[in-house]
Amino acid sequence: MKIKILFVTMTTACLLLACSKDDGDKTPDKRLPISVEVAGNPMTNPDDAQTRSAIATAVTSPFYMKGKNTSYEVTKGSTTWSVSPGYWPIGATAEEDVLFCAYTNGEYDQPANPYIHFTVSGDAYSQHDLLVATNTTSQSTKSGRVDLTFDHACAALQFSIAKTSNLAGYTIHVSKVQLCNVYSVGNYYFTSATWADLGTPANYTLSTATDMSVTETPKRLPSDESNDCLFLIPQELTGWDKSGTPSNCYIKITCNITGAKTFRGDAYIPFGYTLDKGKCYPIKIAMGTGLRDGEGNKIFE
Repeated sequence: MKIKILFVTMTTACLLLACSKDDGDKTPDKRLPISVEVAGNPMTNPDDAQTRSAIATAVTSPFYMKGKNTSYEVTKGSTTWSVSPGYWPIGATAEEDVLFCAYTNGEYDQPANPYIHFTVSGDAYSQHDLLVATNTTSQSTKSGRVDLTFDHACAALQFSIAKTSNLAGYTIHVSKVQLCNVYSVGNYYFTSATWADLGTPANYTLSTATDMSVTETPKRLPSDESNDCLFLIPQELTGWDKSGTPSNCYIKITCNITGAKTFRGDAYIPFGYTLDKGKCYPIKIAMGTGLRDGEGNKIFE
């Protein structure tokens, strides 16, 4: 009888030891899960009268998100968004409110007052708008779901070019169109939803057609219809005052104009505008008697 009792006791001890070892190998994952739900606001025309559906927000490519001390990359699957890493910010409790900042491009900085350092691409044919979203929420509010509604942080300009009726008897051929002296670098601050620290004036080429005929029927610029908007940082553009060498902001047109008078070279048009984020501005470049040369003189009286 004693032998049997000893055998049972030893067997039980071995089983307990094995269970204890298995439990030690399986460390419980106490990290809280996270997911996202994405929506977007469309870009509107300057007076907010209508939605421009052609360039409505479409967040389908990967975007980035910061929450407390954790950086995320979010990608779109066939039906759902995938968040990596898939857990709530490290060190945050389920009941703690966390500020999440999401963005499609640019460089994130300054956690105390978070902002995106953004540079507008110099190539008008390969630009992308900066889309941003914020949400302050706790993990317990929606079981770790972070709802993000993206907004356009840039302004969009849709250019077209045409000659005016007072040059109806002239033939105009254009080889290059540029928008000159606009700020290309700035910081977008998430908490105030404002831009600041603008700098680095740049020129943007809207067309490099070797021999584009300009008529009274407007032609859209850039001529690549797949990307017909120039995205710029919101700013106040002060137009050239038409005296002396062009300065401040202006449009430069390399052209050949023939008719009662002939002009070949660079013509200039002042460009002053107030650009707001999330707005689309249709801009018509009018080639008429307002054209000026590089010294501010009228080309056509």
